[in-house]
Amino acid sequence: MEKIPSPEKLYRVHDAQPEDAAGIAHVRKETWLATYTTEQSGVTVEDILAKDLESEQEISNWKKAIENPASTRKVFIAKDNDVIVGYSQGKKGESHNECWGLYVLPGYHGKGIGRELMQKVVDWLGDEKPLELSVATYSTSAIELYKKLGFVEVEEPGSSPQFDSGASIPTIKMIKSAKKI
Repeated sequence: MEKIPSPEKLYRVHDAQPEDAAGIAHVRKETWLATYTTEQSGVTVEDILAKDLESEQEISNWKKAIENPASTRKVFIAKDNDVIVGYSQGKKGESHNECWGLYVLPGYHGKGIGRELMQKVVDWLGDEKPLELSVATYSTSAIELYKKLGFVEVEEPGSSPQFDSGASIPTIKMIKSAKKI
């Protein structure tokens, strides 16, 4: 029986560079539109668009975060050829670390990109402190991914962006415990 070659990985995951800022902002906007405008959340397309996630100011903020060598934040991106299709972001803290976002364009779900991006955050932050994140209650595939990576849901509510309309995303908090020494 002839062995069928496995499909070639079409994307690369690596540290973000300042020139990636506009692509990151675009992924953030598109994934928020695809993920958060649901009946469960009450968040509308207008709520997301009002955040102006691709504005010059937002792009400038991403550039500053990426190019600051003293930053406690680090951003990773996934690219398909030269197009950014996902990103993740970690933040080092005093008592715990945080994942500040893991977003992959819907057309790229199910290819392992989210897992690889999240692993970059986990590896960069290390396991000396607990790692916390918030996830929409209805993002079942993301919740399952986090569980596979060792995160557990806790009673404390997760954080959510606030929208001018008063809508907010229902979230849960998940924590990956620090490694015991």
